[in-house]
Amino acid sequence: MPFNRAAQRPGRTSLEQGCTGPHTGGAARGRLAVPKARGMLRAFRRIPVDSEPTRSRQDHSMRRHRFAPLARVAAAVTLAAGCATMAPPTNEIANADLAIKRAEQASASQYAPLEMQLAREKLDQSRDQAQAGGKARLIQARRLAEESLVQAQLAEAVANNERAKANKAEAEKTIESLRDGMDGEQK
Repeated sequence: MPFNRAAQRPGRTSLEQGCTGPHTGGAARGRLAVPKARGMLRAFRRIPVDSEPTRSRQDHSMRRHRFAPLARVAAAVTLAAGCATMAPPTNEIANADLAIKRAEQASASQYAPLEMQLAREKLDQSRDQAQAGGKARLIQARRLAEESLVQAQLAEAVANNERAKANKAEAEKTIESLRDGMDGEQK
């Protein structure tokens, strides 16, 4: 049986008013189910139901809510920062541009022209998207700049590999000519 609000009257304690339920241990109309709890009944009779909260309790509740406006401001600032406009991907574009220059120094235009062309095209598209503005276009610009960087790095790696193959072939040719020269002298 739930708490009986109809039986509540000013000046009476909660146990005298007929609380029943799980928190009273099955007590009905002020009688406690456990005999040892009768001493507690006397202690509860001294606490009136309608008494005002003590001053310290009011101070505590005011202290607890004192930071509520500050918490609201912090939440608003966090939300506004999340919705703020994105910065253009200048670092990503600069990194891609630098990678293209490094690839050109590694003779990538000669050894990997397709990769260099793709890197340049994606870098140009990235710059166009960044200038157009808007969150979706800035995200697209960042992605294109990163793809351009990867293409330029690939072009540089291909160029280095092809140069290494060419150097190897030249070295093998030189070794072969030296062997032929040595064989001619020995005969």
